[in-house]
Amino acid sequence: MDNLKKSFEISVGVFTHKLDMLEVKVDQIERKISSKADEIVALQILEHRHELEDIYKIIQEIDTHIESIEAELQLFGKKQQQISYYQEAIGLRRRKIKKTESITPLIF
Repeated sequence: MDNLKKSFEISVGVFTHKLDMLEVKVDQIERKISSKADEIVALQILEHRHELEDIYKIIQEIDTHIESIEAELQLFGKKQQQISYYQEAIGLRRRKIKKTESITPLIF
């Protein structure tokens, strides 16, 4: 049993050295994990940037489309006013013609 205990016993220097090596390895692993996490975050930020750029382009296209629709609506409104004006003018002419036609038979 003493032989068994002695085989598990190590000197303080060896233990300290092994513990230092373990700490170095843990530090290396922590740095690798941190670096990998930074890479992942950078990649996600890049993907989000591309998505935002795509969304911005879509918004610009929608804005341009809305502007063209507004221009068409203004043109339509102007044409509608012209039509109303012409309809009123024609209506006045028709009224004048109808009045003169209705008066004409009375005179004869």
